Amino acid sequence: MIGREKEKKILNETLTSNRAEMVAVYGRRRIGKTYLIEQFYKEKNIKTISLIGQSGANMQTQLSNAKSRLLEQHGLDLSLAKNWTDVFEAIKVYHMSQDKEQSFVFFIDELPWIATARSGFIGALSYSWNSYFEKYSNVTFILCGSAASWMVKKVIEEKGGLHQRITRQIPLYPFTLQESEVYLNTLGFHYLSRKEIIDLYIVLGGVAQYLSFLNPKQSVCENINRLCFTVGGELQREFQTLFIALFGRNGIHQKVVKLLGSVKKRLFSVEEISKKFTLKTEQLYVTLDELEMAGFISKYNMYGRKKRDARYALTDSFSAFHLKWIEALSQSELLENENYWQYVNSSQSWISWSGNSFESICHKHILQIKKALGIAGVHTQTYYWSEAGTGSKKGTEIDMLIQRADKTVMVIEIKYHNQPFSISKSYAEILKHKVETFRVSDKSRNSLMLVMLTTYGVKKNNYSTMLNDDITMDILFEK
Repeated sequence: MIGREKEKKILNETLTSNRAEMVAVYGRRRIGKTYLIEQFYKEKNIKTISLIGQSGANMQTQLSNAKSRLLEQHGLDLSLAKNWTDVFEAIKVYHMSQDKEQSFVFFIDELPWIATARSGFIGALSYSWNSYFEKYSNVTFILCGSAASWMVKKVIEEKGGLHQRITRQIPLYPFTLQESEVYLNTLGFHYLSRKEIIDLYIVLGGVAQYLSFLNPKQSVCENINRLCFTVGGELQREFQTLFIALFGRNGIHQKVVKLLGSVKKRLFSVEEISKKFTLKTEQLYVTLDELEMAGFISKYNMYGRKKRDARYALTDSFSAFHLKWIEALSQSELLENENYWQYVNSSQSWISWSGNSFESICHKHILQIKKALGIAGVHTQTYYWSEAGTGSKKGTEIDMLIQRADKTVMVIEIKYHNQPFSISKSYAEILKHKVETFRVSDKSRNSLMLVMLTTYGVKKNNYSTMLNDDITMDILFEK
């Protein structure tokens, strides 16, 4: 199993604890939740009882699926079971017959699909747990779902029968660049450059199953073209399917994401978003919170401002890629251009857009950046920063600010190029303007350090001496 060290540590702890454990596992569709659980217990040689939810199915279909699965897996005859209470009672009886020295794991996959409003599933689950299972330290219940907001509200923060019953949480996120590199190697991509891996990450975002679709016999460009720009490609309609699976057909979540990804503007305030929709502010905050928990957007505090002035940005790589490059394409255009992506991949538009996407990836790897800068143990806060221009003053923006607890701010300039970056005289003036504009606006009067994070490093010349440090994309691949 690639990566997932923190998650495996948590699961290991449940095996040696002196109490019954109820673990909530959540993360977006195709992120690898089911694989993590099944592979972990397989490697431990622990058999699990499991139920799997079916998208859009009614209670009777879900119940029928559960009966069939329990009969096939463990020989449990539930032909007379009429509801979920009967199912949990049968699992209770089955546990009674088992060796209490052996781990007993009950894995409920895609819980939100099973536990619909009038199914009675959560009530039956909580009753069986509270009245029986929580008394046995060999018991572990794994509650798993792709709808992160549902899992948090209906399971972790549940005020009814499951109130405070969750003993551990495992939010599952996309692979880091380091984990993606290792995984791609296992798939047969032994000779990809790190620049090519980042290109893939810009498109697929470290989502495990997306990466599994790649063919090592094809180039990066050919793979992207096949997956995203071929009629019937595995990811050609993934965006729509993803949001329906997580939020249903009638939610506003997809519309909010489309707004955040439809214009060049990077950061949006709540007020700017609310103007586009007829939503009460409270409802919009709920939607934004759900999108953030699902990993589609990120909330950024603005340097020197109050938390209520926070901004939101689309940070899910695949969603951003879809909205920019796939959304507007018609089927006829794809049929007419078999190598569509090869054409776009060499365009100036892609070069510019991928540079902005690289900045977002750097923000996701802030721990690696801090380690490379020698400040891993220093308390920090990270920001985007910009200042609008006036009639007499040119505006500017900074790709990344790292505010340190020792009264130092690191100004990080990020560049994504195919070769070492050379600071020209004109670009040196741009950098000076960024730093001086920030210095004037910084009321905390911090010490400033200028750093460049580039693909292949900065060429040494008369202007490179203005940098306090120079780091490359390689540092993003560290653990």
